[in-house]
Formats: sequence, C-alpha cells, structure tokens
Amino acid sequence: MGEREIPREREIPIEGEQKNSTGKKDMVRLKAEEWEREWENAAKAKLSTTSEQNYQITVGCIKDLLITLEKAEGTRQAEKRKGKSTEKEISMHKKTKHRNITDNNTLGLATEEYIKIAGEAETPKIFKRTDKWDEVLEAFLKKDKGTKALFLDFDGTMARFTDTPEQTLAVHGFLSAVKTFLDKGYKVAIITGRPIAGDKGILEVLKNSKASMELISSLDIFGSHGVEHRGHETAWKAQILAEVAEKIAPYAEMQEQLLNDLQQCIEANEKLKGLGISFEPKALGATIHYRAVEGSKRQEVKNELSELLSKVLPKASDNMNFSFLQNETYKNFTYNSATESYEIRLNPATTGAEVNKGTSVKSLAERWGVKDAIAFGDDTTDLDMQTRLQELVDDGASPLMTQAFVGVKHDKSPSEIMLGSTIVVEGQESAVGLLVQMAQKAEDQN
Repeated sequence: MGEREIPREREIPIEGEQKNSTGKKDMVRLKAEEWEREWENAAKAKLSTTSEQNYQITVGCIKDLLITLEKAEGTRQAEKRKGKSTEKEISMHKKTKHRNITDNNTLGLATEEYIKIAGEAETPKIFKRTDKWDEVLEAFLKKDKGTKALFLDFDGTMARFTDTPEQTLAVHGFLSAVKTFLDKGYKVAIITGRPIAGDKGILEVLKNSKASMELISSLDIFGSHGVEHRGHETAWKAQILAEVAEKIAPYAEMQEQLLNDLQQCIEANEKLKGLGISFEPKALGATIHYRAVEGSKRQEVKNELSELLSKVLPKASDNMNFSFLQNETYKNFTYNSATESYEIRLNPATTGAEVNKGTSVKSLAERWGVKDAIAFGDDTTDLDMQTRLQELVDDGASPLMTQAFVGVKHDKSPSEIMLGSTIVVEGQESAVGLLVQMAQKAEDQN
C-alpha cells in the first residue's frame, strides 16, 4: 500500500480559565474560525472544573472531542467507540496544543499510545539563551529574498533514546512542523549518524513515525555522519557521493578488519562480554552501543570500552597522539565518546579525508545559497554543524549571514553542548516544541 499523506496537525489551544465561584462559562477556543463552533459545543458538554487553579480533561474527553472535530471536517466517519474511557487525566495547560487527528501510524499505534512511547512537543523549557539567538531567530523567521535552512539531528534531538535503533519514533509534532517549514519555502535537512536505508536507517524510522513519501521526498538527508546522501541530486536514492567514495575507498578493507578485531576483543573481555554491547557498522566507521547494558553496569562498561579502544585507536580530539597505542595498525581511524556509545571514524589527520556532519551541512548551505541557518543537535558530533556554518558566516564570499545552534539538554548530554550552543532547551519534547513554535511564526518565503 502507498503511504498516506500526513494530515497537518491543527493548532488547538485550550484556554480554560476559572473566572469565579458563580460559575461563569468555561471557554474552549479553536483558533481556526470555521472550527470554533463545533469545538465549543463539544467542550461545553465535556469540560469540568477540577480545582481553582486548573482545568483538566480526561483522555476519554480528548478522544470524543477529536472525533467531533473530524465529523465537522467531513473527512471520515467516526467509528462507534466501545467501552469506557480510562480515568487518567491530562493537564492540558502543560501540554503543547497540537494533536494529529489521524488515529494510527504505520505501526498501528493509536495517537495516545504513540505519544506515550515517542513523547509529544511541549512548550520549550529554556536552559540557556543568548542575545545572539534572538537576533538570528528574527532574521530566520522573516520573509526576505535569501534562502533559509534548517539542519536537524534526529536521535536525542527530535526523538527519544530507545534501547535499540529500530524502536525509535519521532516526537509527536516533529513531522507537522517540518511540513509547515517546507510548505513555507524553507529548506530542511536531516543530518544523522544513522544509515539512511535498512531496518536501523532513518527512512524506516520516519515511515514508522507516519511520514508520507511526499514528505520524505521533500527532505534532504545525510546519513552515517555525512557519508551517505539522499536528495534531489541523487534522485531521492541513498548514495555515497562520488567525492566521498573516493576519499574512503582506500580504507574499506582496513575498516572491516578493525571492526572484526574490536568485536573479538570485546568477546574476550570478561568485563564486557555478554552484556548487550552491539556494533552498528556504517559505510564509514561504526558505532559501538552500550545503551542496552544494565544501568548499574553502564558506567563500568563505558570506562572499560574506553580503555580498550585507547589501546587500538587514537582519540578524535588528539588524533596525532599514538603514544598509548599497542601498535599503529589502525592509526587511520579514531574513536570518540557519544551518547551511550563510541563512534569509530576515519582520522582526517592521517588520511586527509574529513567527512562529518559539518562537512555535509557546509556542502548543502553552499549549494542552496543559504542566507540564514539554524541547526539542532544534542551531541559533540552535532557541533561540527555549527563550526562549519560559522566558517561560512566569517567568509566574506559566502551568502550566509546568520547561523545559530540549538542544543538539546538531557541526562546524557556532554558539557560541550551546554557551552557551545546559542540556545539550550531541556529534552526532546522541548526541542520539537521550539520547532513547532518557529514553524507557526515563520513567514511564507514563497
């Protein structure tokens, strides 16, 4: 079956205010005027006061109201609901006011079940905000003749962490925000460490998150930290670009040997074997995940892995220091710590081949002639995007005038994210909430 087009999530602000004890009417308002009467009629029957501070709506009320809205829209006939609603209440003033009216995604999850797993966009919780952010945001949102672009990391930024890559789903609200930006003439690219295709690839995650093929075919995607590209230039097929393939080809056989040796070392290590450490090979390098390791043992495993890797590979941050290596067999590769994982990459100092998220963003920004850019990320490898964008800003020959980096803070965030970001928000739901707010306020560039 073909992919269903994503219905746009409507802004549904629920503004219930308790006026006084005499029982003045509660007001429930939908911004879109043509929906206002239907929403109010449904709300009058369903809202109830729970305290002097808040109004709360049961999950059953939400489902009833959504069905009422769909009837009014005339897009489909609501099926007769069976059984009683749960008693769980949701404090709506703490939730973002955006809900997807479509009930099921490609995994068959009901909306509320999807939100429970993936999370939902919320009013951004700002941890850090610089004056530069306000200046860049103003330029980014207003209409002018320059091209504007978003560069988005995915895992840990627009999606919660999961035990395995296959379980990941985009935070609810992400797809509609991206579609709004695209509809308004903005460029949007996903820049991820994941491969593009395959069970663990970003395409599969987007489809599972209910992205239509129309939307997916409007996005440029760089996978495997910039090695793979899918976009207009590749006829929407995942490819290793010729210039990248030429750089990495001489090291393919050595990479395979390296990964085999590392796996054998881990299996022979009494502190590491059988604990759930997994390898994710990529076109260039690999990711060694220890996220599935039992929480109480995770720090010990991280330390032991670091010690093991330090004897085989130079650190990415000190890539010409070979003094700790048992031998220099694999000096053309490096390792660096990432979120509950270690990244294996080519060593640019010895190979002259630098391929990362920053080089990907720079190439797109140059090709698109970007004037204003904002990148989102949660890890040190994402900061490469900001570094390369700032290089373009500083280059008098480049059209890029402004750039900013949105850092996402969570319990696994490296300190570099706190220090290097233009603005920092707390959690993936806040990151998507900020994206939603930006999409609403962005002026049409068409």
